[in-house]
Amino acid sequence: MNSFSERFKMLKISKSDKLPELDANKIGVYSFFSCSGFLDLGFELANGTPYEVRMANEIDEHFRECYRYARAHLNQPISVPEDFIFPNSISDFVKWGGRPKRGCEETYHKFSQLLEAERQSGRVFGFIGGPPCPDFSIAGKNAGKDGDVGPLSSKYVRLICQELPHFFVFENVKGLLSSEKHFRYFKSLCIKLSEQYYFSYKLVNSLWYGVPQYRERLMIVGVRRDLLEDYSNRDMEKDLHWEDFQWARQYVDEARNQWPTSQPFNPDPNVPRPRDRRGVKDLSIKEWWEKNDVANHPNQVNQTKPKPKTIARFATIREGNSVGKSYHRLHRWKYAFTACYGHNEVPLHPWENRRISVAEALATQSLPRDFSLPVDMGISALFKAVGNGVPFLMSQRIAEMVYAFLVNHRIFRRGQ
Repeated sequence: MNSFSERFKMLKISKSDKLPELDANKIGVYSFFSCSGFLDLGFELANGTPYEVRMANEIDEHFRECYRYARAHLNQPISVPEDFIFPNSISDFVKWGGRPKRGCEETYHKFSQLLEAERQSGRVFGFIGGPPCPDFSIAGKNAGKDGDVGPLSSKYVRLICQELPHFFVFENVKGLLSSEKHFRYFKSLCIKLSEQYYFSYKLVNSLWYGVPQYRERLMIVGVRRDLLEDYSNRDMEKDLHWEDFQWARQYVDEARNQWPTSQPFNPDPNVPRPRDRRGVKDLSIKEWWEKNDVANHPNQVNQTKPKPKTIARFATIREGNSVGKSYHRLHRWKYAFTACYGHNEVPLHPWENRRISVAEALATQSLPRDFSLPVDMGISALFKAVGNGVPFLMSQRIAEMVYAFLVNHRIFRRGQ
């Protein structure tokens, strides 16, 4: 095993190109499997932090369009330069036999120049990403590391260990932990990461971070070993203070028996809110939809139009029914179990005989009120763009947790 110093010497900085000067008071962020950029936006808008997303990587054309459109249409637009999003597979960034993949030399050179600018500036930078997960999902293909997208997780780990960012964030489904077969693969990823990083992993629930959605996700946060003296993974887990950033967890646990159960479909939108909700009132679908003013959101027009026979069937589905995907109906005074599974498996609206709109799905993912997607894009692509994203508020809190760790351990020193 190479020591860190030996590994770092392999990352030689080229002086042949003039590299841009970077703001030392910023933290560079490099995003992979970016989708529509929910995780990226969480870092960009994390409270009191100086993250600067320097590049995104997304191979899907629709997702890239959503990424650019959303940031251009925010009330305070975020610039996305023309060459900001790499339309590549992550394999195109990974070296094989010490060399870039054949045919990807130009792509890798462009990517490496961005990192060389970081290294010359001496500032802190990190990688964030959530490799596609259907091969590890309990409800998905379950093909694991041998599936179509399963190997992408190991390639992301390989890229991290190749380029050695100061920190990384890895997001995936809980299936990597809950299946014995997938867990063996996950442990192999951990062994690879442990060569250069201390890290902590947790199964977290987006509900704990204030998202109106019960969505369990595996989160791994790592920091380079050479930056932490006399340290261990146990120290890392303790010093990250995961629970300090999960403000709603206490209320969710206390309200375990307060959430309403299913009830007959009621088309009245003015059913009063149940009493004794305590601190969980901000975690219900109806309150989030009202806060985000979904009725006047641009993407409220993006919804499927059910046929008359389907409408009649919808009317028989109870509010709060969680059995099955195709006829899952949200409860207005409860969190969702998912934002959407896909075009044909979008949850039913609590009090209307239709499936939820893209605007309502965005609010269920806790996106800011002014976040929108292209209204002229196909409905299936839009719901896929929403459903594949990391819940925004969870992304923000993870970003803030990482920032606090970097500051507390003097890895990042603002103003110096």
